[in-house]
Amino acid sequence: MRTADDTLPRTAPVNPNDVDLSKVLSVLKRHWLPLLLIPSLTAGGTYALLNRVPPTYQAGTSIMSGGTSNGNLALNGAIVSATQLPEGAVDSVIHSRALVEQVIGAVQSSSLPPQLKSEIASDLRAELSSGQYRRLQVRTKIDNQQRGVYTLTSTAESPAAARVLANAATQSLLQWDVDRVRIGVTQARRNLQDQLDNLTARLATLPPNSVERDSLVAARGQLLLSLSQATVLEQGAIGSLVRLAEANDPSRPIAPKPLRNAVLAFLLALFATAGSVLLRDSLRRKINAPADLPPGLPILGSVPRLKSRKRSAVLQNDHSGAYEAGGFIRVNVLAKLEGHSHPVIVVTSPGPFNGKSTVTAMMAKALAEGGRRVLLIDLDLHRPTQHEFWPVAGLEWRPLPEAVTTPNAQRSILDAAAHPDQASVLAVAENIDLLPAQAVSRQVVTALNNLNLMQQIRTWAQQYDAVLLDTPPVLALSDALLLGQASDGVVMVASSGETSTQELERAVDAFTATQGRLLGVILNKVPRSSEGYAYYSYRR
Repeated sequence: MRTADDTLPRTAPVNPNDVDLSKVLSVLKRHWLPLLLIPSLTAGGTYALLNRVPPTYQAGTSIMSGGTSNGNLALNGAIVSATQLPEGAVDSVIHSRALVEQVIGAVQSSSLPPQLKSEIASDLRAELSSGQYRRLQVRTKIDNQQRGVYTLTSTAESPAAARVLANAATQSLLQWDVDRVRIGVTQARRNLQDQLDNLTARLATLPPNSVERDSLVAARGQLLLSLSQATVLEQGAIGSLVRLAEANDPSRPIAPKPLRNAVLAFLLALFATAGSVLLRDSLRRKINAPADLPPGLPILGSVPRLKSRKRSAVLQNDHSGAYEAGGFIRVNVLAKLEGHSHPVIVVTSPGPFNGKSTVTAMMAKALAEGGRRVLLIDLDLHRPTQHEFWPVAGLEWRPLPEAVTTPNAQRSILDAAAHPDQASVLAVAENIDLLPAQAVSRQVVTALNNLNLMQQIRTWAQQYDAVLLDTPPVLALSDALLLGQASDGVVMVASSGETSTQELERAVDAFTATQGRLLGVILNKVPRSSEGYAYYSYRR
């Protein structure tokens, strides 16, 4: 035997691994304020902070590592040419204490401001202790034979300081390279000089015409030749490093860059905020299909996500999906209310933006198209919207049952409840009368706490086949709970992919605690790709 629920369109099971872009965009749209505010504040703070940071300039020099030169046999094996430097040697030398002290000496002798020279010297010594080098850095681009180019860069607080520091470090490095060649030649020259001095002293003690003296004179001549060659090599010694380009004053600072960093901060904050919003949203279990509803909670119908954003267009297009969904909802709601001749139905939702006003208007139209007279009352006094779904412009007001036409006709629910003999409605469609609301403050809303309001609605209901009450979200205000106690049934509207299971359970528990009769749930904004709604496009 088929029940009314068997006539509902079935939605396909939702794969939790699938990403619904429309739902992601919907979540981000609901949190547009933090998504805009947090990145903007982060970018503004970054820009303001970096604008206060002193600029840093960088200058650089290029040094080439050449081939190996040959030694001179006349020096009896003394080293007179530079060997190729192993990998990492230049970086180690640049950051050695001896060379750093030479660089500091060169900087101190420059024309830079004294305070800046002191800061550079202090930083260079501090970097030796910490092992974190910022002032002087070396980038290497060499081949397997250790031939290539070294780029030495320096950072300082002014263009001139960056240039002076780079050139000083380069000059100290080149001098060290030459000195490592010259040290061997110098030692050989000193040895030759010592030998020459000893030989000269011995010659002074020998007779002029002795054989030994003639032998020592010949040896002395050979020493003089070797000493002369050593002196020439010592003075002309060159290393394996050659400077290719000197440092110049940089035209722009390398840091800070407020605009670029502010843009990056904005993007990072935007991605982080969006990720946090989506993560928080994903941790709250969402209702995507009837199978996600709490156990024992009836499903009255499913409404597809409507394309039109304008409320006035929702009920005008029969191909929007609202027409078919309304038919299913009508069948199931009336089945739940069998035996009630003039039912008063409360329509609400757990929270805002679930589309309960849209569903209320759809229900009114579906009931009216089934031949029933419907009184639609907008009781969402803080955010009234029912008048936006219907073409109310130019319509005439007409009195409710037991009311009379007067110049002082009451045209809102609160005024009509206070003066029922003057209550008026708008005939917005065939078989549909609308009693709109007017926006009021919380302090003014007192009529809902008065049971006379529901008694008056019951009186009006005698002239209609159904009365629909569009009420505020139940978790936001208690209005729906108060009205639900005295109504014939409550219809709960949940939004697919937006309403969490926890929110729906809290709303259901609230009506259970107040002894309200919950007819079931209407699932709104169901994706059109779900099974059961594919046939809506058949007539297009």
